[in-house]
Amino acid sequence: MMVPDHRAGTLLRCPRCGVELRVPGTPVKTAPPAVKPPGPMVSKPPVTFADETASSMNSPSVAIAPTTSFKLREPTAAILQKSNVAETVAPPLPIAAPLPIAAPALPLVKPPSRAWAPPAGQSSTAIYLALALAALAVFGVSPAVWEWFELWRNPEQPPVPPWVFALLITGVLQLAYAVYLAQLPDWSALWTTTIATLVAAAAWAALLGTTLLGRDESALVMLFRYADKLAGNRAAMWCFIMLCFTSVLAYFLGLTAARWQRAYQLLRKFHRQST
Repeated sequence: MMVPDHRAGTLLRCPRCGVELRVPGTPVKTAPPAVKPPGPMVSKPPVTFADETASSMNSPSVAIAPTTSFKLREPTAAILQKSNVAETVAPPLPIAAPLPIAAPALPLVKPPSRAWAPPAGQSSTAIYLALALAALAVFGVSPAVWEWFELWRNPEQPPVPPWVFALLITGVLQLAYAVYLAQLPDWSALWTTTIATLVAAAAWAALLGTTLLGRDESALVMLFRYADKLAGNRAAMWCFIMLCFTSVLAYFLGLTAARWQRAYQLLRKFHRQST
């Protein structure tokens, strides 16, 4: 029976006959194993005598150094330690994909609208009507300017009568409407000028009726103090001429305004249908 050296001086039982025998030789003192830091606790199966005997019988040589067994066991412990560490480490959590960041909603910005530009035909027509209105205003204030000039030449004459100021104010207003129509050739401006011209025509009609029917006792004649102009029907003729010119101009202004407004409505209706 072959026995390893570290069993010298110990009692062994023969595996065949069961007799206890003392192994000859002096016992070999083995160096204490190196102390390693405590690792993970691994349960090891108990080693029996039969296992030790079988391993010793299967080994090719009898003399086996104690350090050899320690070196053979070290890789097994390291493998077990690595396996235990790998089991204790939790698997990495899956990284979720980042959510897409939505861009902030921008306020809807309307495209800048084009500036309104009147057609060339309307602009020329509005300028012609404005010139006609300005000429009528200048023609209507001519008697007032003549009367003022005569009173300025004769200081002994009575003060300026109110009808002179009335004609001057009417002429200035008509000139203002003429400038307004030339600057804004639109159907709304044309209707405004038409209404103002109709008011002036109505005033001339009232003066004509008062001059023909009331004579000196009329309230308007006494208010505006033009009784000295009644001789020879000069005041009546002047009121009739101004009434005709103003009425005719108001007619053309209103007719043009109605045409422009109808064209604007048709164009707006077509634009709504197309969109």
